[in-house]
Amino acid sequence: GHDLHICKLEPCPFDHKGMDFLSCAQAGQDMKKLRTVPADMHLVERRYIRPELVGNVGYALLENPGGREVEAFVTHSWNGAFQELVEGVEMALGPTASVWLSSFALPRGRES
Repeated sequence: GHDLHICKLEPCPFDHKGMDFLSCAQAGQDMKKLRTVPADMHLVERRYIRPELVGNVGYALLENPGGREVEAFVTHSWNGAFQELVEGVEMALGPTASVWLSSFALPRGRES
């Protein structure tokens, strides 16, 4: 589906990175009726990863041009809460662990 960010704060402090958005006034919505969208991997990938990608390089290499030695391969659910994924990895491996996670490691074109 199509995501549309409706800013609850005026001015909105969020960097929309090319995503569609409206202010509360533009949306004309009663903010009590809107639900907060939990961040799953779909949202994280669309909002944070994909807008940063250039060429055939994954986000992890953009952030670590020399690469990094990884401690573990981590698989994930695209629909699961991203915060739970982060908390689980930190609990199992520690907060500074270097992991291979496909969403960050594999190249993803802006249009794919």
